[in-house]
Amino acid sequence: MALLLNIYTNPGFALYIKHLDVLAFAPHASRSFEMWCLMRAISAMRNLRTFRWYTSRKAYMVPSDMLLEILFLSCVRLRDCSLPFECVDALVDLELVPCHFTGLALQVLPMGRHETDLDEALYERCWYNFRCVLENFTQLPVTKLSIPGQAATLSPPKRTLRDLTHLALRNARYLGYVNRVFELCVRLESLWISCHDYDDEFEASELFGVLKAHPNALPRLTHLKLALCASHEQSMDVIAAFVAPKKRLRCFDWDDLSVSVAQLSPLLAVFPSLPALEVLGLHLLVDDDDMAEWMVSGKLIAFIPHRATALRFSLDYFDVHVPQGRCWQELWERVANLGFLCISDLKDTPITQTHDLAASAKSLKVLGHCELFYDVEHTDGEVVLSQPWSLTKTTFRSVDDFGDEDWEWLVRGHSFSI
Repeated sequence: MALLLNIYTNPGFALYIKHLDVLAFAPHASRSFEMWCLMRAISAMRNLRTFRWYTSRKAYMVPSDMLLEILFLSCVRLRDCSLPFECVDALVDLELVPCHFTGLALQVLPMGRHETDLDEALYERCWYNFRCVLENFTQLPVTKLSIPGQAATLSPPKRTLRDLTHLALRNARYLGYVNRVFELCVRLESLWISCHDYDDEFEASELFGVLKAHPNALPRLTHLKLALCASHEQSMDVIAAFVAPKKRLRCFDWDDLSVSVAQLSPLLAVFPSLPALEVLGLHLLVDDDDMAEWMVSGKLIAFIPHRATALRFSLDYFDVHVPQGRCWQELWERVANLGFLCISDLKDTPITQTHDLAASAKSLKVLGHCELFYDVEHTDGEVVLSQPWSLTKTTFRSVDDFGDEDWEWLVRGHSFSI
């Protein structure tokens, strides 16, 4: 609390603060003094640009109406804000929103909580205020919106959708309504759809139906992140047909625990035809020895853009067919400009050692392996790894930590448990 009080009593110091993350894990009643200190500190942060509120599974806690009022009235340069979905009740009553405000993220529940009845009740209670908040924000240059996927069924104002350049639909449900996004978001450059938390083939098939009906939609996309579940081999043809026309696509991140490398082949075949692709993330499920041998032989290399600056591979395999071999070193050597590499493999049987990963990629600056992140330096031909990033830095990682916005985007939405 001493730091918060120092911020409040030292306006000069407060002006240096541009980003604030709050992890709340206790009821308001038992932390009234701490909340008072936080609100006073926020009132002094005139240069604050980003505010993100996190909470925990066991003690779900939302910011008070007073805190939000102080935030929006005092932080006149605020641009991006991430809040629990319930906050729409307070946001709708705000009389003043900072004129620089461009991004709003609304989350439903902390990761790991899936009380469907609570979700339904929450939407039923908040849907009107949600629409009103978006109506109010149409007077501002709001271009970035991250909302629960279910909220897309609440018919956001057309003007809101038409102005968006960045849209994230998190923990999405009722994905058949996504066609409204494809039809109205004519300026969209970044799309993130996640239905990872709902293991439901119907939800996935709804999305694939929309993608199949709109293969040429969203031609301005430069960033596409898909975290799905229950995909099947035919659906990969649909995904590939949707991705193939996106010639501006610079960053692509795919995650589906149920799709094997063999089933992924239609999508892999598209990558060489994307001239701008340089940031790529893939979940690779190696489900038999033949596929492990295929990867060890180096055939995956042909599908990875040689101009890539960042790669993320999440590998899932069994001990009996670990895809180990020189193929990985050959891949990193081929990608001459690789600055960021993130490998999630099995700790007991890794595909290679952490130091070997760093040594093979001569241009590497940041490495993620075994859920740890390292800064990488190359001195006199030798590779030097920093101490692993702290838990705080890993959990609340930012663009500044990576030195590149696209690199931070690549691991956004992926958790790393130390």
